[in-house]
Amino acid sequence: MKYSIVIVTYNRCSLLKECVACAMQQTQAASHIIIIDNASTDETDDYLKNLNLAGLVHYRMGKNIGGAGGFYEGLRRAHALGDEAHIIIDDDAMLDKDFARILCEKAQQNPDIKAFAGSVYTDGKVVCDHRQHMKRPGYRMEKILPSEYEKPYFYCDTASFCGLMIRDSVIEQIGLPQKDYFIWYDDTEYCVRIRKISQIMTVPAARLNHKVSQTAKTWPRHYTWKDYYGIRNRIHMVRTHGTVLDYMVLRLQLWAGSGFRNCLFALFHLHGEDWREEVRIYKKGIRDGKKFKTETEV
Repeated sequence: MKYSIVIVTYNRCSLLKECVACAMQQTQAASHIIIIDNASTDETDDYLKNLNLAGLVHYRMGKNIGGAGGFYEGLRRAHALGDEAHIIIDDDAMLDKDFARILCEKAQQNPDIKAFAGSVYTDGKVVCDHRQHMKRPGYRMEKILPSEYEKPYFYCDTASFCGLMIRDSVIEQIGLPQKDYFIWYDDTEYCVRIRKISQIMTVPAARLNHKVSQTAKTWPRHYTWKDYYGIRNRIHMVRTHGTVLDYMVLRLQLWAGSGFRNCLFALFHLHGEDWREEVRIYKKGIRDGKKFKTETEV
C-alpha cells in the first residue's frame, strides 16, 4: 500500500528532526513525507531547505495558519500526489518503526474500513485521551479504558491527529479538515464526518511516542487563548452535526461551567489577578461559537 506521512510543524525544529528521522525509518517506507511549516521563525526553514531525502516535500506557509490549517494544507497536497492512504501527525509524534506497516496491513485486511489509528504513549504510558467514544446528547467524550489497549484492535468514535491514518477515498467523500478552526477540535470534527461513512479502528500494536511537556496541573485549570478556540469550535461542531437537543445540552454545560468558575474565583481568589481574563476567554468562546462560520459556510 502506497501511503504518505503528513507532518505539521511550528517553531520546534529539534522535535521535527527526530520526527522526520522516525518517519524515514519506517519498515514499510512512505511514498511521500509532506511537511507543512507554519511560518516558523526558528531554524526550521533552513533545516528543511537543506534536507535532501527521496519522497520528502515541504511547504512553508506565508503565516501561521494553526494546526487545523496545516493539516488541511497537508492533506490537500497529499491527496494531489495520489497515495492510497495518509498518516497524520504533529512534529512531536515519534512513530515506532513498524507503525505504518501495522496500520497498512490492517487496512489491507479490512477494505471496508476507511480510518485506522495507532496507540499514543507518553513517558512509557498509554494516553487514552487520544482515542475516545462520543456520547450524546451534547457530544460528550468518554475515555477508552487502558484495558482496551490489550486487545488486537478496538473501535473508537474520535481519534486525534496524532497517528490517525485515513484512506485517500475519505477526502473524496467528506472533504478536508476545517482549516478555519485554527487549533483544537479540527480532528474531532473530522472524525464526526468520518464516522458517517466508516468505523475508526484503533490498532494498539502500532505505537508512537508523543513528546509533550509535562506541566503541573492546577484546579480549576488555567484557561488560555487556546481554550477560546476549543470552546468556539466545539460549539460550532455540535451546531453543524448535532440536533437542537445536543446544542442545548452543550450550551447548558458550558454556561454552568462558567458560573461555577466565577463563584470559585470570586470566593477563593483562585489564579490571582488572571481569573478575570480567564473568565473573559471562556465567555467569548461561548458567544462566538454561536455565530462562528467557516469559509465554506459564509
